[in-house]
Amino acid sequence: MADALFHPKVRLFRSNDDVLAAHGSSNVTFAGIHKNIEQVLISSCWQDPNQAYVATKLS
Repeated sequence: MADALFHPKVRLFRSNDDVLAAHGSSNVTFAGIHKNIEQVLISSCWQDPNQAYVATKLS
């Protein structure tokens, strides 16, 4: 993976005071699908205090 990149992205979804954050490196490019190792995490403000902290900080 010497020539691969890790460049994280954040996607936010809101409904009133609720926030869901999908964050990680996944993308729909040739490299993202065929070459790189991609990661995505989901953090929602209503699950637990740790996820709430992450979702709030990313929003």
